[in-house]
Amino acid sequence: MAARKYLDLKCLNPGFVLRRLARLSTFDANEFNLAVAPEVLAQLRTVSLSAQSDFSGRELLFVFGLMPRSGTNFLFEMLLRIPGVERTRIAFDELPILVRPQAFEHVSTMIRAYHPPSADAFAPLSWLAFSAAGLRNHLLNLAPDGSLTLIKEPHPNNLSLFPSIFPKDRALVILRDGRYVVDSFARSFARSRLSRSFTEICEEYRASAETVADFLESDHANVKVVRYEQANRERAATIEDIFNWLDRPIDRTALAALEALPIYGSSVKSVANSGAVDWTPVQADASFDPSSRKLGWSAGQTRTFDRIAGAVNRKLGYE
Repeated sequence: MAARKYLDLKCLNPGFVLRRLARLSTFDANEFNLAVAPEVLAQLRTVSLSAQSDFSGRELLFVFGLMPRSGTNFLFEMLLRIPGVERTRIAFDELPILVRPQAFEHVSTMIRAYHPPSADAFAPLSWLAFSAAGLRNHLLNLAPDGSLTLIKEPHPNNLSLFPSIFPKDRALVILRDGRYVVDSFARSFARSRLSRSFTEICEEYRASAETVADFLESDHANVKVVRYEQANRERAATIEDIFNWLDRPIDRTALAALEALPIYGSSVKSVANSGAVDWTPVQADASFDPSSRKLGWSAGQTRTFDRIAGAVNRKLGYE
């Protein structure tokens, strides 16, 4: 639905439509890693720390993906099977608050229209920090005692802002072989003439993967990497490892049930008659192997992926 609304808005632009019809790229890499000076990041962190409350025993945990179809839903649903892990008490699962931080600058623009000196009193992106702190405090105030509240976000745009905007919280970043990410994305969301081309999907994966790779080059104590392939193959061990990292107790009886976790929105097993992905849970069978199934790409598609995204895919550990 979100992809449909996004496309509807873009289709108001004739240039966008013509480029899509001609199978030319409409991809904008500028949306992925906003350049923010180190001193601004430090100031944002200071603001966030002062505005965010402490909640004994109640935590937020973010689950970030490389891009849609990289395993965020899978990891999210596994974690929710563990007692004490909760959805937010406000009816949302995904929070793309870091995707376009420039949107929060509209507050300063509004203030400047009425009183410029007041607008100048606020540092860049301060309103993002204020907004995120207020939402975070409200979510944890609503959460049950001792709970771990999950928020997933399959878009890693501007992930470098996470430590400054959510300095008291932790995050998982799930990685997946980009060939399967691109293939699953194409099967799921690129089924019409106005959809992204294969080349454009590869470009988006490259930008997403480079954003994540750059972020992971620095040591982040509050961030843990999870590999989709291992998580799917060793479900109980993966979740147990995450809870050890969180230093939280875990009900081991819940771990065994993870092997029977249904499939949510598989691009090969959850396809409706219309061809669209159906998010109704379905039971897996012995033939379901999302990490090694045959891609069925042409030689040209294989060359396109390797030319555009092969280097960063290898950088993330996928040969």
